Amino acid sequence: MPSTFVGPETWVHLSDLHFGTETRAVCDALAELVAARRPSGVIVSGDVTQRAKRGEFRKASEFLRRIAGEARLLVVPGNHDLPLFRVLERAFFPYRNFEASFSPVRSVELASEGIFRFLLVNTTRPRRHKLGTLNPEQVEEVERTLRQCPEGAIRVVVLHHPLPAFSDTGAELSGDFADGAQARAVVQRWTRAGLDLVLCGHTHRPRVLRLTPPAELRGASAPESAQLSRTPWLLQAGTGLSQRLRNESNSVFLLTGRAPEGLAVRPTILLERLDYSESSERFEKMSEVLLN
Repeated sequence: MPSTFVGPETWVHLSDLHFGTETRAVCDALAELVAARRPSGVIVSGDVTQRAKRGEFRKASEFLRRIAGEARLLVVPGNHDLPLFRVLERAFFPYRNFEASFSPVRSVELASEGIFRFLLVNTTRPRRHKLGTLNPEQVEEVERTLRQCPEGAIRVVVLHHPLPAFSDTGAELSGDFADGAQARAVVQRWTRAGLDLVLCGHTHRPRVLRLTPPAELRGASAPESAQLSRTPWLLQAGTGLSQRLRNESNSVFLLTGRAPEGLAVRPTILLERLDYSESSERFEKMSEVLLN
């Protein structure tokens, strides 16, 4: 029998805040938005800081904890959260400042939050400058954990670097995974295991893409086809607060999940994208879509 969930639940998805380059007016607008929506939690998919300095982490932690209030705060590191020019620190204590402000960095970690099951995945590597990767052990652990999630839960993988995968247009996403498991194998294994969403950032360009399984899965047997009826989505957030806009606006995602109560049906997810408006000095809704 599926688990019983209480909903709806709303989470704020932020990415690439780059404290050290943040814009004060945008920070104020985000604080106002979160206070108005009163979400269950705030999740940040990396690049909390610009140069991984202690003061940047302290400012980021104080801001995020203030706006989250009593709601849950989940954060994964991005490549900018590792020291770039402090070579010895990068080699021997790459996550020291991150962990002092947030939580220990693990390869894969499950955070169970009501109807959501967040799998926090570390794709950063100290030996790389900005590139990220997934190793086979991570892919396997995520697959195993997805399968262990209760029926009816919304299963979400959170990482900083965009997962190379395939959209329904057939266009391949540009990702920075130079090694590790191939994209098709990752999509196949995680989709079979019940993946609903992938949250990421890194490029500062927000987009929403429906991920379709590889061709070999589209001809799957009946049991496998039933599993694949929950075709996952990829949500790539833009920069939430930074001046490093890359011809985009500061933006955030809001995810509202509604799960079944006693019925073996797929949960629904309402996705809202909000962009910062300089004229109103607020985050304004740009789009709303029901992911199913």
